[in-house]
Amino acid sequence: MEERVSIFGAETLFSIPVEQFKPSSIASVEKLLNSEGYDVSFERLDYLFSQNCAERERQIYATRKEMTLNALVASVLDALEIDDVDIIISSTELLAGDFLSSIKPYPGVYELLSSLKEKGRAIALLWNAPMGIPHSLLSERMEYFSLRDMFDDIQYSSENGAVRPHARPLRYALSNLNASAAEATVVTGLLQEPELLQRLGVRRIIGYRIDAFGTSCNSVEEMVALL
Repeated sequence: MEERVSIFGAETLFSIPVEQFKPSSIASVEKLLNSEGYDVSFERLDYLFSQNCAERERQIYATRKEMTLNALVASVLDALEIDDVDIIISSTELLAGDFLSSIKPYPGVYELLSSLKEKGRAIALLWNAPMGIPHSLLSERMEYFSLRDMFDDIQYSSENGAVRPHARPLRYALSNLNASAAEATVVTGLLQEPELLQRLGVRRIIGYRIDAFGTSCNSVEEMVALL
């Protein structure tokens, strides 16, 4: 079959921050809660967020199911007997802000995607949303860099519920593009993913800063030469 689809793990095109809340972010939530009349200390909040982040990691490792940032915040606030939906949403947005501001495309990404468009390729992006950030906020961040419309399909773990390596994001993307795995090249930066992609019948697998059956690249510039 002819190669007509290019699919990227978000980690291959974007600089993505480590999944850890900054003290300043926790302090912002503390300030919000105090302003709403809740007497909550920074230490208590920091402890609860640490506990819930650890639980999120265990869940993902065991099941590959996403725990969204909204769900994590709701769990923390539930422990404080706070169930105000508006406060949950505002707290989620405060925490997401730090992650979003650190997400930036690597140099040359726009040019790479443009060249694939000129070749007639359909393009998909697979996001493991940092800390389960809402997909709407990630979409806005890509729009900020004029990249959102460069993709024909985008899969977000915070929307489809699956954290890569997992078959669901790829299958959903291929279905939406009306394509098969045998027509796709996938670029991934996840160590555990190449073997899964091979089992799913992907035509060509390229590792970004990892080995993928001998085919790899270390920059977007090198990626261009392979695609």
